[in-house]
Amino acid sequence: MRRHGAWMAVVLCLGCGAGSDDAPPMESNTGNGQAGPCGTTQGLRDAVRGTATREDLQPLLDLMRERLVDTGKWRQTVRVALTVMRAEPPVGLAASLGALRDGQGLARLTPHLRAVLGYFVGTLPLLPEEAFAQGPHLGPVRVVTSALRVCDPNAVWMTVNRLLTLRLPCTGCPGGSRLFAAALADALAALLEDPELGGVLDTLEFAEVSGGPRVVGRAGFQLFADLIVDGIASPSFTQEYYNQNLRVIIQDVLGRRLSDGAQQKLNALLDALGEGLQPELGLLEPLQKTVGCIRRQDANHEVAGMVFDWIRLDSLEWRDFVAAIAPVFETGEGVALNQYLGRVTRLLASDDTLARDALGSVLPLLVDGADARLLGAVDGLRGHGVARGVLDAAVLLLGRCGQDDVP
Repeated sequence: MRRHGAWMAVVLCLGCGAGSDDAPPMESNTGNGQAGPCGTTQGLRDAVRGTATREDLQPLLDLMRERLVDTGKWRQTVRVALTVMRAEPPVGLAASLGALRDGQGLARLTPHLRAVLGYFVGTLPLLPEEAFAQGPHLGPVRVVTSALRVCDPNAVWMTVNRLLTLRLPCTGCPGGSRLFAAALADALAALLEDPELGGVLDTLEFAEVSGGPRVVGRAGFQLFADLIVDGIASPSFTQEYYNQNLRVIIQDVLGRRLSDGAQQKLNALLDALGEGLQPELGLLEPLQKTVGCIRRQDANHEVAGMVFDWIRLDSLEWRDFVAAIAPVFETGEGVALNQYLGRVTRLLASDDTLARDALGSVLPLLVDGADARLLGAVDGLRGHGVARGVLDAAVLLLGRCGQDDVP
């Protein structure tokens, strides 16, 4: 049996979940009425839906039917999924997904991801001193959604690919190199855990133009952060410009107000960022296109405001989230999953049609007010174990047929 044939069954199985409960059972994936090595689509469907009632899933299913099935976008979604699975069969991922199902690997990040989701939809419990962040925060979501409608899709996928795969020399590391994203996450985590940072950000002062009015705190951070992003996204960006201009600005506005120990942590973060932005490493060009495109959609500095909130909200436990990122992708089964995602994103980045259609398959669930419905529906599933059900189905599939040889 072909490996991608099993995954075709999964895609069709997920599609049947958007239909009526009265629909007749689908044929097994062998096509002869008998369950083959991969099981049946009905079995996979039962694994996904066995953790929640139809009523629990209804808001999500209604949105998928309205935005994907009724508009014909579902066919595009299936076509993209099948193309990816045929080109990059997910062989060898059963252990990675099993670890996720058992609460290891990326599953360790889920409490933080749920908190971030609560931040977006306004259900995150806040401490009394965090009242400044009350209410839903859909602005950043809509900025990114708007950007994805107009950004170069190849650049988007290549940015993700380089963040997943770029390795830098590392003395003392196994193999003599380390993932850039992991090194950056560790440096950022060290700075975030410093108790001085919050107070400095709360009193940070910044003027958008020289001699102009200065704004303080969150508003000042928004202007300051986006100035740095604009500098990196500039077509004239060079390593010399980074070292002699952007780093100088960061030190002048932020670093000089930190103690020597905190300044060292800030310098370590800037060192790691500068190393990854060397043009010959292949990250800088797609990153510039992507973040530049997002910034053009973000006149009100929504994304920078979100970053400020994430740093300042103790209830979000963002410090713990950032510190947990590097171990996930550098140890155990996470390595295989990261490598597979790297191959998939490279495939998406290399094909214009596939790159565009992959983003186009997601956008209907986010545009024209659908973002609030989608995030609200997912937020409402907390505690139902739906994610566990999806992983159970994936592990079931991979365990039975993910290792089959292609004839």
